Amino acid sequence: TVVDMARLTNRMRPVHPGEVLREDYLVPLGEKLLLGVGKDTTAQGRVGGVKVSLFDVADAAQPREVSSLRFGPSGLRGLVTDLVGGPAYAYASAFFRSMSGEAPRAVVIGRDLRDSSPSLAATVAQAAAANGFAAIECGPLPTPALALEATRRGAFAVMVTGSHIPEDRNGLKFYRPEGEITKADETAILAALEEGASGEGQASTPATPEPDAIARYQQRYAAAFAPDILRGLRIAVYQQSSVARDLMA
Repeated sequence: TVVDMARLTNRMRPVHPGEVLREDYLVPLGEKLLLGVGKDTTAQGRVGGVKVSLFDVADAAQPREVSSLRFGPSGLRGLVTDLVGGPAYAYASAFFRSMSGEAPRAVVIGRDLRDSSPSLAATVAQAAAANGFAAIECGPLPTPALALEATRRGAFAVMVTGSHIPEDRNGLKFYRPEGEITKADETAILAALEEGASGEGQASTPATPEPDAIARYQQRYAAAFAPDILRGLRIAVYQQSSVARDLMA
């Protein structure tokens, strides 16, 4: 992607914690990189959520976008190669720091069946420990099952999932104890992201395993409906990387 450097430079300004973003902005990261935050748009011009991009400006005449990461109401998504390691740690840390004034300081972590998900879940647990949160590893389970467990415990949640996007991509979804993060939370996370993260690569307290969260979710729905509610129906299942495919069996 080639970007108008003059237009980008005109939008550079500091961002303050708690500020509601009403325009695009850019943050210099050294002499060769710019972190940009704006609105994501489709090829048809439809405006989506917040878009976070990294620009290589080593050649001022040809600045280019070098990251596929997108951050918005659906969380953080992008190519696995752009997400694993430092970027996932930075966003997870920003989430925990933005919520550090609230209790309880505990987070449940779940994941889908993508090959990259276990590594990303471990990174989230490391970021949680570095920011003073107790990490509870729920393993592979559907996103609603993790949300149910978070509500049961009154804990925060991070789900590692790419939902319906291709295997070479993945994402992080962030939840408060009462549900999905808000627009104000998005702004606070981005402000914390600008401050940077610490503790990456350090030894941390292992996450506490919670293998029963998925069983509680299954029992909840088995008890809510009659055992023959689907009798006589034909059900089409698009499984991809969803853990729900195993529950539905």
